[in-house]
Amino acid sequence: MRALQAQINPHFLFNTLNVLANLISDNPERAEQVTEQLAEVFRYALEATRREWVSLEEEVRFLRAYLDIESARFGARLRHHWNLDPAAVNLLIAPMLLQPLVENAVRHGIAPALQGGDLWIEARLRDGRLMLQVDDSGVGFSTGSSKPGFGVGLNNVRERLCRSYGQQARLLMEAREPMGTRAILWLPLEGAAFAAPRLTSQRVSE
Repeated sequence: MRALQAQINPHFLFNTLNVLANLISDNPERAEQVTEQLAEVFRYALEATRREWVSLEEEVRFLRAYLDIESARFGARLRHHWNLDPAAVNLLIAPMLLQPLVENAVRHGIAPALQGGDLWIEARLRDGRLMLQVDDSGVGFSTGSSKPGFGVGLNNVRERLCRSYGQQARLLMEAREPMGTRAILWLPLEGAAFAAPRLTSQRVSE
């Protein structure tokens, strides 16, 4: 977790500070929002090193703040959509499993595409497991790494899956048609992933 935190902090903070520098004079209200979201992102990243499990709803709240900051940077070039099963959002998962997948989609999929792209984040129960899926419409595998799906961030996710869930969880990476990449996390419902205290939630599709 500390390695993941150290990996996120430098480049994300640098990019966000550049966004804030531009917004302060042009749009101070938006600059204030981004500052609050940045505080939320780093608060969660710090807490994640101290907690073994978080609710999916907490993870989603963190990712929304993260993506809103990225949207301030990319503008209309980044569009994110959510589809969350109400039965899934109250389950406990290992913290910050989704963040590297979302960051990977933005940095390596959507950012290199001149027209930008869409990001879809889905959570649902399927075949007795929790399925978390991150799709992007970016450049895909063809212009990326010669070993797609095995970067530092994704290897970190695989190692954390092994430590938290043993052999019961897995990460799949595949090409998405007609363009982009799909990452799928399969997590067990038994064992550590007990239902968290119920919070108000609803299916979200944006």
